[in-house]
Amino acid sequence: MSFTEILSREHTVVLEQLRAFEQAVQGRSADGLWKGLRFLEGGLTLHRRKEEDVLFPRLALHFPLGQGPVHCMLLEHRDEHEHISALRRALEQGRLDAAVEAGRYLLDLLRNHIWKEDNVLFPMAGHLLVAAEQEEVLKEFGEIGSCCPDCATARSEREPAR
Repeated sequence: MSFTEILSREHTVVLEQLRAFEQAVQGRSADGLWKGLRFLEGGLTLHRRKEEDVLFPRLALHFPLGQGPVHCMLLEHRDEHEHISALRRALEQGRLDAAVEAGRYLLDLLRNHIWKEDNVLFPMAGHLLVAAEQEEVLKEFGEIGSCCPDCATARSEREPAR
């Protein structure tokens, strides 16, 4: 499995979690919002680390500093983080209206962000990075972990027996 396939499969998991989160937002379920928050702070964080710590620095070498698609994705990641923190604060303070508002914002932001990565950034990355770089990316992804059980299985099948 390529690094772009791993990231896209993880996006599938994220989108599945967002569907459940959306039900919690629409139903104004504090329990459901807490459950969604746990995923956003756990599985989504693993995914974001792969992008921010591994993939984006390599791609940034191909674009002017502070410009291009990597810069845009990093700005969106910052926005995600800020709204995840706002969701946590609202839930901790028992402010359901604010939690629902943060949840709505995150749903829209994450779905649009995933579309941009799957349809623009990842195909571009697959063309920009040479085979050796792609192997390094895969190795570093394996060290981070995954929110997608299938991705972890595919990675372990690629690794040689020790």
